[in-house]
Amino acid sequence: MEHAIRVIGLTKKFLKQKSNAEYFLQPFQKLYVTALDNVSFDLPHGELLCLLGENGAGKSTLIKTLCSLIWPTSGYAFVNGFNVTRNDVQHRRQIGYVICDERSFYWRLSGRRNLQFFASLYKLPTERINRRIDELVEWIGLSEAIDQRFKGYSSGMRQKLAIVRGLMHDPDIIFMDEPSKSLDPNAAHNLQELIKYEIVAKHGKTVLLATHNLQEAEALNHRIILLHKGKIQAFGTMPEILTQSKCDSTYVIKLTNPHPDLPAKIVALPGYLRQRPETNSILAFEFNMMPHNASEIIRQVVEWDGSVVSCYAQVPTLQDIYRTFIGDS
Repeated sequence: MEHAIRVIGLTKKFLKQKSNAEYFLQPFQKLYVTALDNVSFDLPHGELLCLLGENGAGKSTLIKTLCSLIWPTSGYAFVNGFNVTRNDVQHRRQIGYVICDERSFYWRLSGRRNLQFFASLYKLPTERINRRIDELVEWIGLSEAIDQRFKGYSSGMRQKLAIVRGLMHDPDIIFMDEPSKSLDPNAAHNLQELIKYEIVAKHGKTVLLATHNLQEAEALNHRIILLHKGKIQAFGTMPEILTQSKCDSTYVIKLTNPHPDLPAKIVALPGYLRQRPETNSILAFEFNMMPHNASEIIRQVVEWDGSVVSCYAQVPTLQDIYRTFIGDS
């Protein structure tokens, strides 16, 4: 099977709750909110895809549609070859769904009892369930706490248990909806390492992960989808998205103890973009120029008695690329 996930023209519209004015002016007209607008993409097996977008971009709607929790208004989606609207029972056996909602667990039960209950819904034999629990909790680092009550778990432990629950039936494809939400930076980093190097690289799982955290998407990236108001703005690896964005690399030249008149001269140079904040004794200037122009700029600054500390290329970050597609909204 060539693709783990294939989405073709997926659209989802929700019936909008009318305001009093809309009920008065349009009493019989139905109003809709478009959560997904003609979304299409393919994801190969064994890859990690970050679904990146602000709150309300349509990330959770897309994941829930691919998990057969809601049905699309139009379009098609195939997960491991199964049409999610026609073969929902078969395709659910192929997927794991990791959600950060702690209310989906039973707080008075231990971690082990929770896992036994959810695994039984897949009609797995009891012997296999217990063996699988021991295997996964040791792998994920939850062995010491697995027999403790869930209500005593930390946020990181609860997230780990949610991942174990999603892996209990050994799915090929895993959907994660903001798995690092509410985690401290260290716990979030550990979770990212676990997803990237253990689940995907070592065990060959396919992961589609939704996040609104730019740093998380940049740390995890294999492939990235930039989603905005239900539409895909860009899709691909970081280099591919960089090419799509036409966001060029810039060059930063740093000077030490510059003459007071020097900044005004530098501003007039070709390709000048902006002055960057630095210490009192160092000024940094950013230029949009080709590599061969850097030496000419440096030569000119030196002629003006400028003392150049460094000159380096600055590759655009994901945040820079994100702003070119979506802006600051």
